[in-house]
Amino acid sequence: MDIKQLKLNVNKYIVAMKKDGKDFLFVALIPTYPGIDDTSYILQVKADWIDRIHCKKVFDYMIPKMFEVLDQPTRRCINRIDIFDEKSDIYCMSKDLIIRNSINYNPTQFVDCCPPQWYFR
Repeated sequence: MDIKQLKLNVNKYIVAMKKDGKDFLFVALIPTYPGIDDTSYILQVKADWIDRIHCKKVFDYMIPKMFEVLDQPTRRCINRIDIFDEKSDIYCMSKDLIIRNSINYNPTQFVDCCPPQWYFR
């Protein structure tokens, strides 16, 4: 699936979650196998509502909603979900793959921290 289409589809999921009162502060797609496969992504999310709930309950809500909103080809592109609470570090290295960014995350601030294979265009 084209990355632009994948981002549009994931945005439908973000909108559906927001309608349920579960808005995200940060959403990004991270290539699971950078440079090897461009059809498998990690969905990274951060939200205030997640900080107050056990991760299992977050997944118990997010996964069925994902099946409700996203078609099978889109879900197939999502390898896993990384959930970040207030103590976790986010590590998206590409502005192009950030879908929602209410926390003003700037991946360029980490350019010197990581090996070159971590950089994405």
